[in-house]
Amino acid sequence: MTIEPTSSEQPVPAFPRRHDRQFFYKYTNVQVAQLILANCSIRWSSPLRFNDAFDVARVVEFGYTADELMTAVRHGVADIIAGGADDLPFAYAPVKELLAAIRGWVAEGRLTFARSAEVMRNDTGFSPALQFSYIQEQWDLFLPRFRILCLTTLPDSTQMWAYYADDSRGVAFEFQALDSFANPLLAMRPVTYQDEPPTLTTKDEFARHMLGLIQLDLGELYAAYEYTKARNWQHEMEWRLVEIAPETDTQIYSDVGFDPRLLRRVIFGTNCVAADRSALLEQLAAPHWAHVGVATVARDYARRRLEIVAMDRSA
Repeated sequence: MTIEPTSSEQPVPAFPRRHDRQFFYKYTNVQVAQLILANCSIRWSSPLRFNDAFDVARVVEFGYTADELMTAVRHGVADIIAGGADDLPFAYAPVKELLAAIRGWVAEGRLTFARSAEVMRNDTGFSPALQFSYIQEQWDLFLPRFRILCLTTLPDSTQMWAYYADDSRGVAFEFQALDSFANPLLAMRPVTYQDEPPTLTTKDEFARHMLGLIQLDLGELYAAYEYTKARNWQHEMEWRLVEIAPETDTQIYSDVGFDPRLLRRVIFGTNCVAADRSALLEQLAAPHWAHVGVATVARDYARRRLEIVAMDRSA
């Protein structure tokens, strides 16, 4: 599965392996399955299309107010000033300019570092950081542009056969995370399930980042939202990969081509009718699908579970 560049200047992204999973599954109805096989592509969607309205939180949660963050920033700046107002290599420009000014005032004898630090701790008007509203606005802009590939590690989930495979009338595609070439299956990440929404980062970490004492990976911080769902979805055992569509993309989904070698098997649902099965098998007769196996789901009533049973292509 590879994301096609939108222009000749865009490189094809590399996908290093981030897990030890071998197989992932995509449940779908017969009509979509036919499109996947015909176009050798799979849909990556914005969370705005998801069936869970609370998936990928719409509101960025901090767990503290902007005033509380600014207090932590002020006190951090005051500590730096008290220690000599040394330059911080990663600091935002307003902080660097303030420290330089204080060093100048001290050199001129107009202030001491101790007095400057005291003033800073009490200066409630000092606000060198981006406001929370700005961060929320940026998040709102990104939501339509997120492209999320959603797969699972379960081929035998009765709930998912019912929800996503047209009440078992559809199929499940079994993809394999091959190491022989770069592909997004190597970079899939498991979804975390929890009752409370994630928070962006702690107040002290955010303040230290804004002061230039540490560098936070904001992409990883946002990932907590992209890869977290409510615990009541835990039965889906979902894995994801998130990419960002170009600003020029006005859709809220992208049909992304994948390498045929990644498809290992097509599993037919228990209620898949003979005509649909025959139509899909006919598509699988194409040369680029010659390596793909087929199977069907069987009900094991004694153990109340589903079994995946290999079948012959001619069946």
